[in-house]
Amino acid sequence: LHFLFLLISHGARIAEKARRMSSVFRNLLVFVTIGMTFTLFYLWKDAQVGLDELHEKLDIQRRRFEEKLGESRSSLEKTAKESSQMKAAKEEEIENMKSNADDLERRLNAVQHERDEESTKCKDEIDSFNADKAVLVERVRGLEDEMKATKSSANANAKIAGAKEALLSLGQALYSNAPASFERIDDDVDFRKAQTCPGSVGGRTSSENDAEENVTSFSVQRHEVFVNPGRPMDESKEKQADLNATTTTTASSSSSLKETGEGIDYSHMAMISKLPARALWKWIMVWQAAQVKEGEPDQHFMCAYSDDAKTWTKAIRMPIGKQRGAIPWAPVLRLSGETLTLFFAESSTCMKPGGGVAAIDGADIPRWAPGGDIRFATTRDGFRWSKRVELLTQSYNTGIPKVIANPAIQISQGDHKGTLILPYWEEVPRMSTKREGCPSPDATPSAGALISKDNGRTWKPSESSLTDSETWLIEGTMAELSNSSVLHLFRTSVGEIYKSLSDDGGRTWTKASSTGLPNPNSKIHLLRLADGRLALAYNHDRKYRANLYVAISEDDGEKWHLAAIVEKGSESSMYAYPTMVEDECKLYVAYSIMTRRDWKEIQERSAHEPNGGGIYVAEIDLVSGILRGEEAILLNPAAENIEVVEEEMGLSNGSAIAL
Repeated sequence: LHFLFLLISHGARIAEKARRMSSVFRNLLVFVTIGMTFTLFYLWKDAQVGLDELHEKLDIQRRRFEEKLGESRSSLEKTAKESSQMKAAKEEEIENMKSNADDLERRLNAVQHERDEESTKCKDEIDSFNADKAVLVERVRGLEDEMKATKSSANANAKIAGAKEALLSLGQALYSNAPASFERIDDDVDFRKAQTCPGSVGGRTSSENDAEENVTSFSVQRHEVFVNPGRPMDESKEKQADLNATTTTTASSSSSLKETGEGIDYSHMAMISKLPARALWKWIMVWQAAQVKEGEPDQHFMCAYSDDAKTWTKAIRMPIGKQRGAIPWAPVLRLSGETLTLFFAESSTCMKPGGGVAAIDGADIPRWAPGGDIRFATTRDGFRWSKRVELLTQSYNTGIPKVIANPAIQISQGDHKGTLILPYWEEVPRMSTKREGCPSPDATPSAGALISKDNGRTWKPSESSLTDSETWLIEGTMAELSNSSVLHLFRTSVGEIYKSLSDDGGRTWTKASSTGLPNPNSKIHLLRLADGRLALAYNHDRKYRANLYVAISEDDGEKWHLAAIVEKGSESSMYAYPTMVEDECKLYVAYSIMTRRDWKEIQERSAHEPNGGGIYVAEIDLVSGILRGEEAILLNPAAENIEVVEEEMGLSNGSAIAL
C-alpha cells in the first residue's frame, strides 16, 4: 500500500520521464506497473482475508478465555463460599467443643466434689467406727488381760458378753456405705494351707474301735442355729395370744413372735464361714428368710454368730440386697485373709404375678422369681458391710435370671494358680405365660462360671456354658483336683448328680455326665479337704430330700464312700441344702430342716400351720468321727449293683419323705 501511494504521488514525475522514454520501454513500464498493481491488490486482498480469519480466531479465543475466566471466577467464588461455610462450621464446632469441655469440666468438678464429700463422709464414718471398734477391742483385750491376771473369768466373760450383746441389740447388721475391700495376693502364696489331722485318712482304726467299746463307729453332733417362730398371726389370733400369755409356753411363744417382728416361717440356703480375726466372734451363719415362702417381697438375709459353732447368738437382719426394693437370694460366703465376701443374687425385673396356675405362677400374692443380678459386698468385722458390687447382670445372655448357691474356689497350683471360680446358673421362671421383665417360659437356660484373675476385683463369665436336653444343671459346686483341673458337680431333675471337668481354669467345660450318685433335685456341696481328699454333702436319694450324707473320695471323685450320716429320712421333715467348711480337723455342715406339707399349704398365706424347722449345723470329727471299713459303703457302684447297695442301706422308694 505504501508503494502504491508513492507510485501515485510520483505519477506525474514518472509520466514526464516516460514521455522521454521510448515507446517500448514505456509500454513495458505500463505493463509492469499494471501487473504490480494487480499483484499488490491480490496480496492486499489475501492479507485482508487472513486478518479477518485472525480476528475471528482471536474473537473465538477471547470468548473461550472469557468463558474459562468466568468459570474460574465462579469456582473461586464457590470455593470461597464453601471455605467460608467450613470456617463458620469449624468455628461453631470449636465453640461447641469449648462449651462441652466447659460443661464436662463443671460436671467433673461436681462429681469430684461429690466424691470428695462422700469419701470424706465415708472416711469419717470409718474413722468413727474404727475408733469405736478400737475402744471396744481395747476394752475386750483389757478385760481378757484382767481375766488372766486375776484368774477370775466370770466377771470378764460377763463384760465381753455384754459388749457382744450391745452390738446384737441393734437388731441388724450395718450398711457402712464404704467401698468393697480386697486382699492382695503375693506370687508365692500357698493357697492349700494344708493341715495335719493325725489318723484322719481312713477314719477310725480298728484298734481305736476296740479300745473305745462305748463309742459308736461314727459320731455327728447337731446344733440348733435358728428355729422358725412361725407364720405371722392375723389380728384375732394375735389378740388371743396376748390374752393367753399368762402361761409360760404362750408367753414364750408370743415373745418369740414379737422379737422377730413379722414372724418367720421360711429359712433356707444356709451358708457357714469363719470370720476375720478382728471380728468379735469366730463364726457366722447367713441364710435367706421370709414370712411364708421364698420370693415374697419381705424376703431378706439373716445371720447369727458363734464362738464355737455350737452355741449361736440370736438371729439378726442383714442390710444386703434390699436397697432397690428387690430381694436377695442365695448367700454365699468366702473368707480371704482379713476380708469376708458375701456373694448373692438380687431380683431385678422378673416377678411372678400370683394366682393363675398355682404350681407354676405361685399362690395368692406376687412373688419374685429366683435370681437376677449377681452382686457381692465385703466386711472386715462381720458386722458392717460395704457397698454392693455388681458381677453379672440378668440382661447378660438373653435376660435369664442368674443364681448362685455354692462358694467360689481358688486354684492352688499349675498355670492357673490364684484363679477364682464362682459357679452360677440361669433359671427360667416357671410361669404359664410370658411377662414383662421376664424371659420367655421356653427359653434355654445354661450353667457356667464367673472367673477372676485378680482375687475378686473383676470377673468375667466362662467362654463355654453347659446345657442338657434332659435336665437342668443348677446349684453347681466345684473343687480343685490333684492335677489342678476343676470338678464341677450339679443338681439335676433326673435323679442323679452330674459332673463336668475343666483343665483351663474354668474357661471351658466338658459335657455333663452322671456320677452314679443319686440326687432328689436338691442342692449339694463339694469341698476339697486340707489332706487332699474330696468331701461331698448331699441327699442320698433319687426322689426325697432325706438321708443327708457326707461322702469322701480319695481318687478325685471317681469313687465315693460313706463317711457320715448327718440326718436320716423322716415322715414329717426334709433335710437339705448342705454347705460345709473345714476347721482344725472338724467338718461343719450347715443345712435347713422343713416340715413336709403339700404345695397348697406351703404357698397360701391363709394356711396358718407353721412350717417348723429352721437352720442347723452338724459337727463331724475328721479323725475319729467318720466311717471306715465295711461301714464306709461305696455309694456310686456300677449300674448293675445300685439296687443291691440301696437295699443294703434301706433306701427303698418309700423309706424317705416327699417334697
